[in-house]
Formats: sequence, structure tokens, C-alpha cells
Amino acid sequence: MATKKGDLTNILQEYLIRKTLENFEPQLYFYKLGEKPVIPAGYNTIRWAKFTKLGEVSAVASADEGVTPTDTAFIASSVATVTPTEYIAVITITDRLLKESVLDWLGGASKALGDALARTIDAKIQTTIMAGGEVMYAGNQTARANLVSGNVLTVPLLIKAAQRLKTYSAPTFDGFYVAVMHPRDAYDLMTSTSAGGWQDVKCVASLIKQFIKTNLKICWNIFKRFDSLLWNNIKYKEKISRYPHLSLVGSAG
Repeated sequence: MATKKGDLTNILQEYLIRKTLENFEPQLYFYKLGEKPVIPAGYNTIRWAKFTKLGEVSAVASADEGVTPTDTAFIASSVATVTPTEYIAVITITDRLLKESVLDWLGGASKALGDALARTIDAKIQTTIMAGGEVMYAGNQTARANLVSGNVLTVPLLIKAAQRLKTYSAPTFDGFYVAVMHPRDAYDLMTSTSAGGWQDVKCVASLIKQFIKTNLKICWNIFKRFDSLLWNNIKYKEKISRYPHLSLVGSAG
């Protein structure tokens, strides 16, 4: 008797791939750029103390030995206090699902919780930073509510921000300031065709790269030529060293 395809409906099964598909996760930077304080056990509040910055010191006409000088400056301290906030997420998984399912539900739930908490913490840090008083707006605007579609991130605005940080003597990351931006802001910045914009910077960078590449090639050829002459000189000295000779040693001034 011939076997029909319809007869296999209750026999053939679906195979579930054990490896689950990954969810796209954003690149998180705020937590990485910050300093993570270590809190000893038994404390739930952190304080950072800071001394006031003194102004320029005035010169004196003379200082008498053995005489205590009068106070010319006053130093104080300020304190910033923060209490950590706890975030909780709970996932319930039945014992039957853990026993009968071929998927790693515990591992999947742990990763999903970790990713969610990482996004939450980074978003909270971003919100705290954006609530600060030192804010620069594009398009000469004075508030976020006034920003329109044409107020985009530009190279002059980045230069102005760097200048402002230098004015405040803000420390750098290995000599550079770091900007965290949304991909849409990066698009506006990189597609700008205005004078002095990203395209001009990219063109200059390409010329500098070509200049460095060409000069490195020239230097490498000079080095190879020098190396060849040096090696030939060494071989020549090895040849004449078998015979008595006089060596003169001098100092190059």
C-alpha cells in the first residue's frame, strides 16, 4: 500500500534548535565612564567631600621671621551625599518547565534580567547627568523644549564644548574629552556639508594619513639604505680585522 504525505502528519515532529536567538542590546557607556565607589558593609549612604578652590595668592612686601602671618585666605569644604537605590525584577519559572523543556530557562532569564538592569542603570545615570546645570543647546537655544529638527549637533558646537571644559580645567581621559551621543546625532554630525564640518575634517584627516604614509615610506627606504651601508661597513671591518691596524677614537661634538 502506498504511503501518502498526509499519513505522516502525526509522525514527523518539529525540531527545536537548542541555541536561542539573541536580542539586540544597546551599547552602554555612562556606567563605563564613571568611577564605581566601594561601599563597606553596614553603610547605605555615601558622601564625597571637596575642598574649595582658592583664588590667586596676593604678594606681600615682606615677611618677618618669628612672626605668625595673618590669615589671607580661607578654605572650606562641601559635601555631596547620595543613597543607593535598589532595583528589583522577579521572574517565576515552574519546576515542570525546568524539567521538561530543552531550553536553558534559568540561563536565559539570568541574562535577560542582567541586560534589563544594565539598561536601567545606564538610563538613570544619563537622566542624572542631563539634569545638571551645565548644558549647551544647539541652534543657540536656551531650553530643551525649544529645540527643533534643525537644531542638530555640529563640529563647531563640539569645539565650543571642549573649549568650555578646558576653561573649567576639567580633566581629560588620556588627553581627550569624551562625548556620548545618540546614533541619530552622529548621523547629523557626519553628514553635515557646512564649512568646517565633518566632511572637511574627514578630508583633512585623509590628507594627513596619506602624508604620514608617504613619509613613513621615505623614512623606511632611508633606513634600509642606511642599514645596507652599515652592514657592508661591518663586513669590511671584519675583513681587515685579521691584519694589524690602528683605530682612532674621537668624540663627535
